[in-house]
Amino acid sequence: MKLTHQNRQPKFIEIFYSFGKKEQKDFIKFAKNPYFNRKRDHKPLLNKLLKIKPEFFKDPGININENLQKFLKINRRALWNRLSELTKIAESYLIANNTQNNRLLKNNILLEEYSKRKLTEILRLQITPAKTDIKNEKIEIDTYFSVHNLYKKISAYFSEQNNYNESAKFYKLQSEYWLLHFLIILFKQLLDTELQKRNNIDISSRLSNELLECIDKEKLLAIVKQNLPMVSIPAEIYYLLYWAFKETDGSEFYYSARDMFLKNKDMFAMEFKNEVYQYLRNYCIDKTNKGEFSYYNEIFNLNNSIIDEGLFKDLNVVNSQTNNFRNFIFAALRLDKFDWVKNFIHNHSKELPDEIRDDEVNLNTGILKTYVKDFEGALSYLKKVKRKRYLQYLDTSVYKLIIFYETNELENSYSETARLKDYIRKHKDIPVYLKSGYQKFIKIYENLLKLSQNYDKTENEYYLNQMEPIKNVGLGSWLYKKGEELLKTASKHH
Repeated sequence: MKLTHQNRQPKFIEIFYSFGKKEQKDFIKFAKNPYFNRKRDHKPLLNKLLKIKPEFFKDPGININENLQKFLKINRRALWNRLSELTKIAESYLIANNTQNNRLLKNNILLEEYSKRKLTEILRLQITPAKTDIKNEKIEIDTYFSVHNLYKKISAYFSEQNNYNESAKFYKLQSEYWLLHFLIILFKQLLDTELQKRNNIDISSRLSNELLECIDKEKLLAIVKQNLPMVSIPAEIYYLLYWAFKETDGSEFYYSARDMFLKNKDMFAMEFKNEVYQYLRNYCIDKTNKGEFSYYNEIFNLNNSIIDEGLFKDLNVVNSQTNNFRNFIFAALRLDKFDWVKNFIHNHSKELPDEIRDDEVNLNTGILKTYVKDFEGALSYLKKVKRKRYLQYLDTSVYKLIIFYETNELENSYSETARLKDYIRKHKDIPVYLKSGYQKFIKIYENLLKLSQNYDKTENEYYLNQMEPIKNVGLGSWLYKKGEELLKTASKHH
């Protein structure tokens, strides 16, 4: 069916509901500005949306448009027009908000405008604060490109004033920062391409591959390090991480990248820190999946560093394909740091979006209680999970299956397995790679149930042999351990 203004929900509601509490208050103030609102008072509509928000998150199927129409006493077309106006205001707010907080972008815009308007003296006065902002700016992916643009504009200004020595100085700087930006993007692409290979995803291109082959990357990095030792650090971190993932045993590169990052972390912006922490964690997770359990301590320490710095951005994101909250606790669970997990859930669940907070607290508390073998308590928490998102449904079911096996509740094991299979079959939105992982768990779990009820030593040994390659991956360790327990019990009886 073709979407029209009569049946399509305007995107403003999604944008507005994505704002945090402070952003909502700031936006309401912003929307009062007659430059943007055409003297229309949007406050009643916005306040009504705030009142509807909790109800909407409980039941996303509610008809918000109808609710607003009744409240405002207007027809569909009039409501659509108002929400469309608010969409434009929201877009302006996002642009203004991000520009306001981006000093380099502000300086680039101002220098460009002053130059176009021939405001030579004002442009000259803007150069000093621009240079100060460059010096104080925290580094992220695009920082050096912004610096390159600023130095390019400053060079052009001095050239117009016939001050060719100063112009040449800043022209050299803009060239160097362009090269640094290129180097960062180059090494980040190498790293991301290597990582995606592990997921059987090819993000490289023929052009980029041929270009990379033409470049002596080691020599290029060495030259940049020699001439620009501090500002080359982000590129070097990416390059070390690339080799950490590429080499069979890249631990030396990993530790070099980690130490360089932690030693210089004060120079990086939050966005860059978040990304590098994720690369470091991914490397360690890969190691634990290969049976190198010492890396659980490494993950635990990285998580504590992330918490100490307040880097909770990934907790504020509702992502259907990963559980960011769980990423903080799984290593602690493997290390039996149960008090740490309990405190983390208590202290940091507030960082989660309202619509998923209760479910995540109940799910993760249920998982914690499963690990400490309080199966009755675990089940009571898991039953509270509403399971609206497929990842919550899948994980809740899996831990219920573990509890039912541990407590020898066969009937519940079989019925929950059937429900989980049916859910996976019906929900086409579950990604194939995720679906296959849960289907593999179900298949092995069913084999474990058969063994526990109709024991056969040969089948048990075959089961353990089949489990060997994945015994360290996720819940494969639990499945393998249960198979070992069956074999030991049988050996005692003989």
